[in-house]
Amino acid sequence: MPSVVVVGAQWGDEGKGKIVDLLARDARLVVRFQGGGNAGHTLVIDGKTTILHLIPSGSTRKGMHGACSGYEVLDLELLIQELEIAKVCGSNVMIDFKAPVVLQVHKDIDVGRENSRGAKKIGTTKSGIGPAYEDFISRRGIQVGDLVSEDRIREKLTCGSYYEERCATARMHCVNTSPSLEECVAQLIKLAPSILPHLGDTSVLVNKFRQEGMVLFEGAQGMMLCVHNGTQPYITSSFCSPYIALAQYGQNFDRVVGVLKAYLTRVGSGPMPTELLGQDGDDLREAGAEFGATTGRPRRCAWLDLVQAGYSVRRGGITELAVTKLDVLSGRRIIKVCVKYKMPDGTIITPGSNVTLTTELMEVAKPIYRDMPGWQQDISGIRDARKLPSEVMTYLGLISAELGIPVTILSNGAGRNQRIELREAA
Repeated sequence: MPSVVVVGAQWGDEGKGKIVDLLARDARLVVRFQGGGNAGHTLVIDGKTTILHLIPSGSTRKGMHGACSGYEVLDLELLIQELEIAKVCGSNVMIDFKAPVVLQVHKDIDVGRENSRGAKKIGTTKSGIGPAYEDFISRRGIQVGDLVSEDRIREKLTCGSYYEERCATARMHCVNTSPSLEECVAQLIKLAPSILPHLGDTSVLVNKFRQEGMVLFEGAQGMMLCVHNGTQPYITSSFCSPYIALAQYGQNFDRVVGVLKAYLTRVGSGPMPTELLGQDGDDLREAGAEFGATTGRPRRCAWLDLVQAGYSVRRGGITELAVTKLDVLSGRRIIKVCVKYKMPDGTIITPGSNVTLTTELMEVAKPIYRDMPGWQQDISGIRDARKLPSEVMTYLGLISAELGIPVTILSNGAGRNQRIELREAA
């Protein structure tokens, strides 16, 4: 049976949660395969907004099975809150026993390091994600499976003076409030009973449900925030490529759906060649309600950048696109789309160029725009592609032609039913 993976094709905040929720109607299992509480996947169902940070977006569907993979770093208090949401919705979530735990000291280190960077802040959510992944890669720290035993928790925290060393790192960055060893142990023991019933080997679950129906894999952040593919150091600390799911579960993907906002946003620092500054950026931010689901920070707004999107398509093996927030662009006479970069030496980079988009390259790239005709009509109530303004289809046609893959889903509002599936309309 098919395996489908959904990833962000930009800098995150593309609307992946809504697309996962849509595709989950045909799935037996939804797996969140990377990231942590720094993600914020927003769902609007029957007028009610739910923001999920850890459990899969499909977990709001009754009878759905969900899984948090062993590569997702977990804030246990936040996880317990979301497991309750899943319970109320009538879904089941398994937590992989290999998943790393985000401790308070990880958050303290994250805060201290970010504050110490001064004007060169990365823009981290200060959720402890980076320090938790550091410990995961260096083969130490607490995994969810360790919660079965106080002795195991204590052994992991004291081995090689691990916890003492991490508290010292926090103090080095002027954060002196980390819990003591005993306080940390006590907190983990307190939280364990709410987590342990959900533990298991999620690879067994994936193999089971792949025999019975579609398995859907949900990514967090976006290709341009990937620790491997993104613009260092302005990135997250996990691999955001769909193939980290393949590495964990050995599943070949039948579809790789890249989610692309109809314009572009970014939270935090780092280059964004098509950024709109001043009133134009403010207007787009207000129209799209572009404020972070995790931090509430205003997002930087920009015109759609197809050079950047083409890079994500190539690096992520994306086979089709879901384009979101098209309704936000309604009422504009002209919509600009970046179709090329011009470099200081005169070199032209296109969406199909085999060029690595480094931080240094994107800092000096000059966008070359194509002016696309806008549409005046409010499209948020349209459910049939044949009723869309011709300018919308022209806009989507440019995206598809420049990137060489089809647009199969468009979203024209925040609600669950505000979307059009172009495969069905064809």
